[in-house]
Amino acid sequence: MDDPFFTPLLERAEALGVPIYIHPAPPPEPVRQAYFSGLEPGLARMLSIAGWGWHAEVGLHTVRLIANGVFDRHPNLHIIIGHMGEMIPFFLARINTVVTSFAKLQKEFADYFHSNIHITTSGIFTPPPFNLCLEVVGIDRLPFSVDYPYSPNEAGRQFLEKITLAPVDCEKFAYRFVYVAAFNDHICEVEDEFVQVMMGGGHSGGRFILPAGEVDPWSGV
Repeated sequence: MDDPFFTPLLERAEALGVPIYIHPAPPPEPVRQAYFSGLEPGLARMLSIAGWGWHAEVGLHTVRLIANGVFDRHPNLHIIIGHMGEMIPFFLARINTVVTSFAKLQKEFADYFHSNIHITTSGIFTPPPFNLCLEVVGIDRLPFSVDYPYSPNEAGRQFLEKITLAPVDCEKFAYRFVYVAAFNDHICEVEDEFVQVMMGGGHSGGRFILPAGEVDPWSGV
């Protein structure tokens, strides 16, 4: 998306004040052959998507957006990526040190990551990466996400119950995610009943938990 071909799309999103969510897809055949050939087919397929490839590809894609000056050209454009930031938070300090001096940017690489990139938890439900992202990114740019059907809603709920946050931060993270800067100061609220269910109260029990049934969520990937 750092190619000029996508400029109209980026301009439109920026003008509307809405973010673009980048989700991974299966690799093109040349990439699959280069990185995942010579393996048992099932293993190769999973490594090329959720086991590694998806996250490496979206991480690199996001790094390119910043390094190639997309946010200098579109300073009010906001991008959302999932899976605890697609490995970028772990490497952000190193990327910033190594890339900034080579990229012809108005600011340091990390500045754009902090101002124009938002990340979700989507499918990663263990405290260590969450704590890292909380420290590197901050709660205001880190909303809760499940990644259903690739990750079960029950696991997401258990994760919510396991982590420790101040009440105000827990509200931001779990359901009251507000992009004041990104959305022209429009604040999106949710129904009280949904809030009660997410936070463990109310009479609705688990009605927002969708059953996975017998469907293989990876079958169409």
